[in-house]
Amino acid sequence: PPSPPFLIPHGNDEDSVDVGIDAVSEGDWIYLEWRENPEEDLAGYIVYRDSLPNPGFTPISSLIQDTFYMDKNLTLGIRYYYTVTAVDTAGNESNRAVLKGGDTLNYQLASKPFLLSPLEGDSLPSSSIIFRWNLDSASDGFFIVKAFSSVDGQLLQMGDVEEFFTPQSEYADTLFLPQGSYRWRVDYGITGQNLGSESRLRDLTIK
Repeated sequence: PPSPPFLIPHGNDEDSVDVGIDAVSEGDWIYLEWRENPEEDLAGYIVYRDSLPNPGFTPISSLIQDTFYMDKNLTLGIRYYYTVTAVDTAGNESNRAVLKGGDTLNYQLASKPFLLSPLEGDSLPSSSIIFRWNLDSASDGFFIVKAFSSVDGQLLQMGDVEEFFTPQSEYADTLFLPQGSYRWRVDYGITGQNLGSESRLRDLTIK
């Protein structure tokens, strides 16, 4: 059978590019990715999931050719465990983690921060922007405010707020974004716990 795929763990939340298992902005979903297998007769991959610390794993995908998967059937506050197998054209499947030390990852979704201001589509001078959001169900952790260029998607990371949460949080952009169109969001996480969320993206123009 093929070798078990290598799953990519959760990256550093402050990195300019999101890598590995993570929350996603578009919904209450978990994104999972792995390295491409080297076998020439590879037919695809099957994703398995469980919600127990000693998982038995149930398949949640058909045979797929991509090296990523978006799991959309989830419940907030539950930690999910994943493994991925490779399948060759003869139907041989690599060992699952539960059987022979294969690769597993886990992640837990938290509630998304709700963006308060700027409002969707606002056009503001950079000197007057204060980013505000709310996350009532948060516990100790961190927020990171991220803005992406609407032209090329490049991240312009403005800063992060490391604090005990209050019902309303905010960040004043002291670096002053240049003129242009952006999409911004707020990420929430707890260091070292593979737990977090990403707010919905919101459009903003700096004039």
